[in-house]
Amino acid sequence: MGQRLGPQRGGGAPATEPATAAGRLRAGCRYAPAAAAGAFVLAQLLLVIPGTGLGWDEIVYVSQVEPGTPTAYFSAPRARGVSWLAAPAAALAGSAAHPAVLRTYLALLSGLGLLIALRAWRGLLPPAVLGCAGLLFARLWITLYYGPRAMPNLWCALGALAATGWFLRAVAPPCRGTPAGHRALLLAGAAVAFVTAMRPGDGAWLTLPLTAAALLIRPWRRAPTVSHQSLLPSPGQSPGHTVAEGAPAHGRFRGISPRHCRTAWSESRGCVRWGRRSTPRGRHRCG
Repeated sequence: MGQRLGPQRGGGAPATEPATAAGRLRAGCRYAPAAAAGAFVLAQLLLVIPGTGLGWDEIVYVSQVEPGTPTAYFSAPRARGVSWLAAPAAALAGSAAHPAVLRTYLALLSGLGLLIALRAWRGLLPPAVLGCAGLLFARLWITLYYGPRAMPNLWCALGALAATGWFLRAVAPPCRGTPAGHRALLLAGAAVAFVTAMRPGDGAWLTLPLTAAALLIRPWRRAPTVSHQSLLPSPGQSPGHTVAEGAPAHGRFRGISPRHCRTAWSESRGCVRWGRRSTPRGRHRCG
């Protein structure tokens, strides 16, 4: 008799319950980027893919790697990255006859790409923030539209997001000057090469601000992992840019510079070499 029914002072169970709930919440937030990527794939499968065929630009890219299909003309502004990306699905099933197979494959691949791009920012932002950012990115109409399509637009965006995240991890504490920082810088270079393989001009424009930040921000300039040759050893040419563009450019256009010149001429009817017009408008002397 006389027992007190209220919570006793010094009891361990009531104090540990909130801590356990907070731990479960933090553990669940770790999977927020994966949940955002899964929602992105699901939205494409339900809202975008049904009943869609291939556009002309997609046919040009896919015809380069699809067996038994005549290859369409591959102009200078295009790059082989999209063709390489679509090659497995094009080899297994004719994309022109079964576009849903290519669409589903690219939708799954774009979800994986979004997850990798978000994980590049791990350690810089909390997982819950990354998950919310992924959901906001995935809900855009333009993102859903280009996700399952054999076009370079979305892949350049994901590559730029990943390259920026890995670059910041390489130059910021606690990874700066450590083996993890070196690995992050190598991954940033690989992401730049990926963007370049998708669209060469975007790779160059991605390289410029990253290298400028590495050279102009004093703490980043002193980082052992960042050097003048890290991303931009020569005007507009990065190691990733050279690797991604070297063989195709030399094989078809006798070098990277003539390739860019023909790209500029085909887009503006004038040959532009690093900011100056080298031939009058309408006259093509590139390469």
